[in-house]
Order: sequence, then structure tokens, then C-alpha cells
Amino acid sequence: MTYAVAYLQSRTERQFKEDMESEGIEVWYPVVTRITRPRHKRKAVSTEAPAFGNYAFVKIEPDRVSSVKVHRSVIYLLRFGKEFVFLEDNFIDDLKTLFWEDIHVDGKFRIGDRVVVKAGVMEGYTGSVIRCSDMFTWVAVSGHTASGITPQKLIVKLGLYLLDKVGQHA
Repeated sequence: MTYAVAYLQSRTERQFKEDMESEGIEVWYPVVTRITRPRHKRKAVSTEAPAFGNYAFVKIEPDRVSSVKVHRSVIYLLRFGKEFVFLEDNFIDDLKTLFWEDIHVDGKFRIGDRVVVKAGVMEGYTGSVIRCSDMFTWVAVSGHTASGITPQKLIVKLGLYLLDKVGQHA
């Protein structure tokens, strides 16, 4: 399945998502948290808003596009010429990764696991998993390498194939 890009009426993303999911169609839009301090309040207030205002990604088969086009919130589906634009699943997974959204995890690593980098420039470094996805794991690097070099605080995004749990050997 692929994702179509829907341009929606202003501030209708949540309602569109609820309506489509009630019809069995998956919808995703990235959300960012904005922290503001209104003039009349002492404390800062955090609000969630879509990262790409008015846009939503709809997971749908190309032959079911008409069921999305007729929704009252949809102004249009993104096109290139006369053809609708469809995005591959891996592109949306990368977007979800960028926005720190949870995507399916294969269970190899869990948050808090101690890992060692087994190849590449950072070979030998150890660290703790702070976030993970299907393809990448974010590791807070700490400890020493074989040469005794200690990095300052580093958070690196590494491919799963580059890591082993501490105590495991390939």
C-alpha cells in the first residue's frame, strides 16, 4: 500500500483522521508541540499542532482514491500533472522517525538496553538505547572504546545492523 497526500481545510486534520479510520483507512499527520506563553498567563502553555498544516497522509490503494476525495475536509489530493502523488511506506516511516513517532519495533532492542557498536567509525563505543524504530536506534553514547577515548555526550542514530546488546557476540 502507498500513501496519498491530502490537502485539507484548515484545522480539520483530527476530524478527517477520525472519519477515515472509522471507514478502515489509515491516516497520519505529524504533530509538533509548541510552547507559548500567552500574555495574560504566567506559565507557558504547550499545544500540539500539525507539523504540515492542512496536510495529511492517507494509506490507501490507488483504486480507492475516490473514497478519500469525497470527504468534506479534503480540498484536493496532491497531483503531479494528471496523476495523483503516492508515497512509499518507507518514506512515511522515515518521516515518523524524524518526528519521534512510534512505529513498529521488531523487539530486538528496548529503551534502556546497553548496546555496543560493532562496526564503523564508532566501533567499540557503548551506550544506552533511548529510542528505536524498525531501521534505526538512537543511542546515548557513553563509556570507553578499546583505545580509551571517552566521547562527550553524544546521541547518535545508528542502523540496527551496527549494534549488539552488551554481552552478545555475532
